[in-house]
Amino acid sequence: MGFHQAKNCLTVFLAVLPVLCRALTPPGCFGSDGNYYNPGDPMTSTNPCEVDCICKGPGEIECNKIGCEIPACENPITVEGSCCPVCQCEQDGVIYNPGDAMYSDNPCEASCFCGNDGQRVCAVMSCIPCENPIHIDGECCPRCICNESGQIYNIGDAMHSDNPCEASCFCGNDGQRVCAMMACLPCENPIHVDGECCPRCVCKQDEQIYNVGEIIDHDPCHPCQCQLDGTITCETIECPNITCRYRVHPKESCCPICQCMRKYKRYLPGQIVVNSTCKPQVCQPDGSIKVEPVTCPDLQLQCADPVVPQGKCCPECPNGNTCAYGKYIIRYGEEKVIGTKLCRCWGNPWFPNAFCTETKVSAMLLRYYGKYLAAYNP
Repeated sequence: MGFHQAKNCLTVFLAVLPVLCRALTPPGCFGSDGNYYNPGDPMTSTNPCEVDCICKGPGEIECNKIGCEIPACENPITVEGSCCPVCQCEQDGVIYNPGDAMYSDNPCEASCFCGNDGQRVCAVMSCIPCENPIHIDGECCPRCICNESGQIYNIGDAMHSDNPCEASCFCGNDGQRVCAMMACLPCENPIHVDGECCPRCVCKQDEQIYNVGEIIDHDPCHPCQCQLDGTITCETIECPNITCRYRVHPKESCCPICQCMRKYKRYLPGQIVVNSTCKPQVCQPDGSIKVEPVTCPDLQLQCADPVVPQGKCCPECPNGNTCAYGKYIIRYGEEKVIGTKLCRCWGNPWFPNAFCTETKVSAMLLRYYGKYLAAYNP
């Protein structure tokens, strides 16, 4: 190939090369992470000052630039991985980055941290005002106390009040006494009594004074009562229809009542007609006479030998707590030899039967020593 031919080939190659390169170049972008992104895909940038990056075309990436404010400190620094310069805080020779927690000797400062301007930022506690503050070293807010006639009370302590209308008094957070105030009922005829908060309500009728709850019994069929508000309320009693043969109208009662008749003697309801120890006969409200058996107390007698004393209805334990083994009775806490058995009355709770065990002692020895071992046997 001659020189002119080689020159012509090179010229043609250089003319075709851009077209060939465009044909072989992909339309998207390769990111710093080595991944391929199509046009329009969001991307990330290694530059911390570039955000919201988008692949625009072959090798073309478009990003928004972050605008940084000028720091207020003299010597701002740019922290690795951040875009904008920031101010650092220094305390006792220690450097703090913005947002780092910091210590404060001031008891009124809490939750301190390094601010963006290089200054320490703290939340300041607020104190409750009080009349008798006590300042203590190392504490922000003064302690409030209540001082009453020279007597010191801490917050929450119970306090006395001479005011009869104040109850449940205590020392409040602000150093003031706090009390619950009593509420009084209104009434028509109040009477004020020294040392009492609420006036006493009374009822007045015909120049007569009645206390609350008192019955004003002018007419047994129309009883009246003094109410809390000082008024008098009355009711009308309707008498039931009674059909008994014998009846009486007591002077203090509105309605007649029945009587019982036995051997020409009359009894009022509730009176005993026949006085039997265990089965007394009692006059009933309808004029009849019925037997009302005596009910014995529902108590477990803790003895194995209960008896009913003469003239009584209910059983008793004359020998105290006892246990039984056959016909033998043993007092609680004692032992008794019965044949070849040694029996005991014991246990908690109490058990009616004695606990007996066989003994290896010969019958002769048992009989010989039995008088020393034997318990009470009625």
